[in-house]
Amino acid sequence: MSRRFGISLGILFAILRLGELVRVLTFKDWLQVLQCAAITFLRVIFAVILGTLWTVPFGLWIVTSRERLSRLQPIIQMCASFPAPMLYPLVLTVFVYFGVSFNIIAVFLMVLGVQWYILFNVIAGALRIPTELGLALDMMSCSKWNRWRHVCLLWWFWLLH
Repeated sequence: MSRRFGISLGILFAILRLGELVRVLTFKDWLQVLQCAAITFLRVIFAVILGTLWTVPFGLWIVTSRERLSRLQPIIQMCASFPAPMLYPLVLTVFVYFGVSFNIIAVFLMVLGVQWYILFNVIAGALRIPTELGLALDMMSCSKWNRWRHVCLLWWFWLLH
C-alpha cells in the first residue's frame, strides 16, 4: 500500500467521523459552540490589547535612550530566552489553589505568552528607525509626543505588516 493511499484513507476516515459528529449535534449545540468560540475570540483580543498596552510604550521608552537600551535589552533578552509556556503549569497551579476563575487564568496565560513577542517586535522595529530621521526631528524641534505619535508608532505598525 502506497503512502498516498494511506493518507487518503486517513482523510476519508476523518471526514466520515466529522460527518457523524455534525449529524449528531443539534441546532442548540451549534449555537453553544458559536457562543464559546465568540467568548474565546474576545479573550484573545483582550489579552493582545492588554499585552500591547504596556509593551508598546515600554519598548519605545527603552529604545528612546541609549543608556536604557544598553541596560535593559540584555535583561529582556534573557527573560525572553526562557519560554513562557514553561511557566504555565506553575501559574495555573497557583491560580487554581487560590480559586481564580478559569476565564481570568486563560487571559493571564495568553498575556504571559504574547507580551514578550510584542515587546521584542517593538524594540526591533524601533531600532530600525534611521538615526538621520531622529536628527532631522531634532533640527525641527519636534516634541517627544509628536515623535512617538508620528514616527515611532507609525514605524512600528508599518514593520508589523
